Amino acid sequence: MTNNLITTKETNWGKIHKDIFGEIIPKCFEWTNIDDIIKVLNKVGSIQHSNSIFLPGGGDLELIEASQYDRKGWLELDLKIQTWITKPKALIFESIDDTLERNYFRLETETVSPSGVYENLSEDSTDELLCELEPLIYIDQSFIQLGEYKGEPLPDSSRLITRCFNGTFVIFDKLSIYNDIGTGINVLHDKLNAIEFRQHIEKCNLV
Repeated sequence: MTNNLITTKETNWGKIHKDIFGEIIPKCFEWTNIDDIIKVLNKVGSIQHSNSIFLPGGGDLELIEASQYDRKGWLELDLKIQTWITKPKALIFESIDDTLERNYFRLETETVSPSGVYENLSEDSTDELLCELEPLIYIDQSFIQLGEYKGEPLPDSSRLITRCFNGTFVIFDKLSIYNDIGTGINVLHDKLNAIEFRQHIEKCNLV
């Protein structure tokens, strides 16, 4: 059972590598064009067990799909049970060794101002949960539960979103060492810069 699981995992993760790079995997590669970022993220999200995305504020979800948001230069991420929007700066691929076990994608975002809906956001906040009435029109997320705003029913277009205004995401194989050793919950990917985080992963022992 263990050998089959490892083989499946390596095949899935390896297929993503091959689909993106072909036979030659670079040590490091960076995309800054949003169309290219979306294309790569959708390849990663297309295969189950190879789409674990760690969030800037902690925790992880499953990357399902990436698409253009309604604001130019912004990205919408379907994370299965949540929708996130963010302004990407770069998507970086890091190859650690030939086993592919520790390879990962790092999504760095631009720092932008909060929406202004909430007056008392914590200084440590990297995102805000909002009710989006329509693209770019936000109100307090509590109105989703109320089902109305200013005495009127919420429009059919309304939805709950998380707007990221600062931070870094990383994407690993779902059964990766970053999950195994528990560092994901410490948000090291967001606390360390790209070089420091790669050095950290290089030092992690495979299990």
